[in-house]
Amino acid sequence: MYTHQTNGGITIHIQTRGDRVELVRTTYDTTKKRGVGKIIGSFKNWERSVPSDLFEKLDQEEQNKINDWLDKKNEESRVFRLKMSLEAQSLNSLSQAVEENEISTEKAKELFLLMDSLKKSLRKAGFTRKNVLEDKKPL
Repeated sequence: MYTHQTNGGITIHIQTRGDRVELVRTTYDTTKKRGVGKIIGSFKNWERSVPSDLFEKLDQEEQNKINDWLDKKNEESRVFRLKMSLEAQSLNSLSQAVEENEISTEKAKELFLLMDSLKKSLRKAGFTRKNVLEDKKPL
């Protein structure tokens, strides 16, 4: 959760819940003597920007903060995609090295251990060969 304190005791919270991002505005209620949160709106987590109708509900400072948060999120996503692309290229290079008999027995042993570890991690995350190849969502 990302929180930003604005003027007048109003706080904007950016919460990720499942596949949605919720924008929650919290104001201090003197009768209840605590903060009261109200969901301003939500949008899909994979969207790169806030829908215009929701963006118009935000004041200027909140708009700046959500834009900063989205910029950071988009940069993290870009870095992740780049890493995944590089890892896929590395796996392809390893595959070619194996086909051309350019690896030692020790490296082959290390690769088998890494493959077992990767397979276990994928299973724990809910990905199996069957559900991935049949385009099913993980558990």
